[in-house]
Amino acid sequence: MSGLLNYASCGALWLGLLVRAPDLLRHRRDPYLRSLCAVLGLAGLCFFLGAPPTVGAVNDVSGVPNLAAPVTYAAITGYCAASQVLVVHWRGGPGCGVPPAAGCSPTPSSSSASR
Repeated sequence: MSGLLNYASCGALWLGLLVRAPDLLRHRRDPYLRSLCAVLGLAGLCFFLGAPPTVGAVNDVSGVPNLAAPVTYAAITGYCAASQVLVVHWRGGPGCGVPPAAGCSPTPSSSSASR
């Protein structure tokens, strides 16, 4: 029962990833979709690795006391990085200093390139 909430959260996130997988296969070059799928997958991995039964299993199988902690924190760090990339793509892409509603485009316009 102690890991049930973690496993349920992991399952829900991976189910969301499974729903998005066909779109990801069709649109492999879409950076927004790739970052969204990375966030879903890594968030589920964080919940899975953070569950007390998984922590105990990783420590027992490896024979290294508390090995589960750095493995879990590595997954959390990857999740944080993927979340930041998702926010960048949400705001209009890399190199955009203003919100997309203000007319930001990732590539310079032809009028500014000719100056």
